Amino acid sequence: MENLRLIAGKVYPSSDFTYDAAAGTFTSTITKVPGVLRTLWEDSLDIGFGIRSGTTGRVLFFVLKEAERAEDDSFVKWVFHAEAPDGQLSKLKAVVLNDL
Repeated sequence: MENLRLIAGKVYPSSDFTYDAAAGTFTSTITKVPGVLRTLWEDSLDIGFGIRSGTTGRVLFFVLKEAERAEDDSFVKWVFHAEAPDGQLSKLKAVVLNDL
C-alpha cells in the first residue's frame, strides 16, 4: 500500500527555482517561495516544502538541514536536502536565499 502522508507544507512549481545540474541544487529567494519554513507533514515537525517538476508533474520533497546567519544574526540562507530513499534524487539540495 502507498504511503499516504498528509502534506502540510507548500508545493512550488520548479519554475520558481533556478536549477544547477552540475551542483544538483535548486535555488530561489524567500520572497519568491515564502512558505518554505513551514511544517512539511501533518504527522511530524520537519520543516520543508515540495517542488513539482514542470516536465513530469512529480513532486520531490525537501527538509531543512541547516541555516546560515550573518554576523548581525540575520539569516542569509536556508539549505534543504531532498527526502528521497536513494539514488540521484537523494543528493539534491534546495537553497533559499534571504532577500528581505
